[in-house]
Amino acid sequence: MPGVSDRRAAYVSCRIHCLPACFSRAAIAVSKLTLPAPEIPPLVSLCTCGLPGYSAREGEVFSAAAGDLHPRHRLPFVLSRVAASKAIASLSPSKTLTSPKTNEAPAVVFTHRREAAPMLHGCSLSIAHEDSVAASVAWPVSSPDSFSPNDSNASPKRLCRGTEVVRAHCSLSDATATAFAYAIDVVSVAEVHRVRSRFPRLGQRWMPQCITAASAEDMRRGLACVQKQPPESGAEVGVPEAGHGSEDVSACQAVGRRDGWWEHLPTPCESEADAYAAVVLAQHWGARECAVKLVGIPGRSFAYECVGALLPRGGGAVGAESNPFTVSFMVSHSLYLAGVSGVEAATLAKQGLQPLLYLYTWTEWVPFNRTVNLPYVVMLACMPCSSVAR
Repeated sequence: MPGVSDRRAAYVSCRIHCLPACFSRAAIAVSKLTLPAPEIPPLVSLCTCGLPGYSAREGEVFSAAAGDLHPRHRLPFVLSRVAASKAIASLSPSKTLTSPKTNEAPAVVFTHRREAAPMLHGCSLSIAHEDSVAASVAWPVSSPDSFSPNDSNASPKRLCRGTEVVRAHCSLSDATATAFAYAIDVVSVAEVHRVRSRFPRLGQRWMPQCITAASAEDMRRGLACVQKQPPESGAEVGVPEAGHGSEDVSACQAVGRRDGWWEHLPTPCESEADAYAAVVLAQHWGARECAVKLVGIPGRSFAYECVGALLPRGGGAVGAESNPFTVSFMVSHSLYLAGVSGVEAATLAKQGLQPLLYLYTWTEWVPFNRTVNLPYVVMLACMPCSSVAR
């Protein structure tokens, strides 16, 4: 029976995020571990007992789908498919408007490649994962008449917070009337720092315009922004009211677990400057990966130096509401707008996309041990489809 696992300890949390208007036709879900990885039970037990909103039988479907993968890839696969499943489910009006306590429909269990989503669920998917965090964005498959002029005054898509319906913020008519393509990426700040320590020219090679240096005050402000308790921007899904397992800690405790995180990395940072640089590179690495996904050509990279700030109001009403793209630190939960020029603009045009890149980032925190949480940057991006493509 669906929901039986809700009465057991949840080792995974999943959250649906409410975002700016240009993302309002999409649903974004993040799933992550709620305990340090060494304390997580074996995959079969995790899937049958610790997935929020899923029964033991539904959890077995996830674990079976991961069975043929390399052992190191199985847990990230399950996390990514849980996120994708929750994102797909939240697109359904019946799921949105029905209380989880009274909804008898089976949960969405998506274990396929993202390319199967249009046929199976009528939506497109972008999926990303690291070792302990996964994220997915789902959006309806566009048809030639999906975005008529009458949609220009439509309300943004609604998301469900338990039994309460909430709206995406920053509702702008041009955003809800425009078709967008979406992409998402998750980046481990610890892994970026490890690679950068071994290969100091990482940033210069792949993101040559990035600026990782800053004044001491700006560094402290940036790190404080990353560690700050995020605003209420979404809803936990499939989590019992009594709490969600051993990670049911207060907001104050959660903030305390982030203090000095850079000193506890597997490859520790030597200074706040190293930590700040790792965060900046993680943000822009995520943005670059999103651009690669939006181009959508297998085996093709993306020249990130083609991304730059636009002239004022270059993106219409949404552009006026956004921040200009920056090559340095991006403030969490802020919308940024960039223009794409050069060879990449031509490539995007061939793919039916306008050379406007919207970026929105935030940080997810996952327990590294019993006293420290480590940051993972989530980068969400979208581009408007050209009128010809629509």
